[in-house]
Amino acid sequence: MASNNNNNNNADAKQLNSKIDAIKEIIFGQNMEQYEAEFASIRENIKLNLEAMDLEFKRHKELMMSMEKSLLEKMDANQKQLLAEIKNLEDKKTDRKLLADSLTEMAKKIGA
Repeated sequence: MASNNNNNNNADAKQLNSKIDAIKEIIFGQNMEQYEAEFASIRENIKLNLEAMDLEFKRHKELMMSMEKSLLEKMDANQKQLLAEIKNLEDKKTDRKLLADSLTEMAKKIGA
């Protein structure tokens, strides 16, 4: 019974489609093929544009990832350089303190 019902629905759909096609033919006549060709051309252009945009997006994404990697590398190098400079300053400060202590000690010995 359900199979019979489906067959009736399919037949109704085919009949409706043929009626719609007939109405299109009456309204648009011979221009229908031209319209279909233009629509197909527009669809193809949209497809090509979407593909081009996708490629461009991927290219920009790769460029951004490359820039991010480069920036991270530069930040790491700058951090290492900064830490080395801080250590150097601490060493110089320590040397000055050591020098001051030595001079103070020498002054005490001379004064005694």
